[in-house]
Amino acid sequence: MTTTSNYAGPDAVAAKAMALLRDRSIAPTPANYTVWYEYVLGANVELKSLGDRLLAQTAPITPEISDWMYVTFAPEQVERRSLMNATDTVTTLVAEVVAQLTQAGSSAKTYGVALGAYAAMLDGPDAKPGTAQALKTLLAATRKMHADNAKLEQELA
Repeated sequence: MTTTSNYAGPDAVAAKAMALLRDRSIAPTPANYTVWYEYVLGANVELKSLGDRLLAQTAPITPEISDWMYVTFAPEQVERRSLMNATDTVTTLVAEVVAQLTQAGSSAKTYGVALGAYAAMLDGPDAKPGTAQALKTLLAATRKMHADNAKLEQELA
């Protein structure tokens, strides 16, 4: 329930909103009624300030201004924009996580290949000459995978 210092009950707010529409020759559409009802409530400071400025002028409040006010200030429109922004943010974050997981998976694959090569060298007839190189390759792959995983953990935290 919205409460403000000038809140006089739904009937009084509705009557004042309808009077504003009538007095300023604003079409009594649901969208216009919503905007001016919210204006009368006074809970949205930006809407209240804009409405005060518009009402202080003698120029008509055009349908274009009314439409803009509805899209900008109507509660369901504000909520819709918030949901769309949240959806965009989540989509971006999911794409980033997928990219990071793909990179981590690539490092793990490289690690697996290095381990396979190391195992093959140790099983072959020339185990001693290739052992040092296999160990270096294995250690490099391990360090890379460790760094990628640490980065991923930090970014997901």
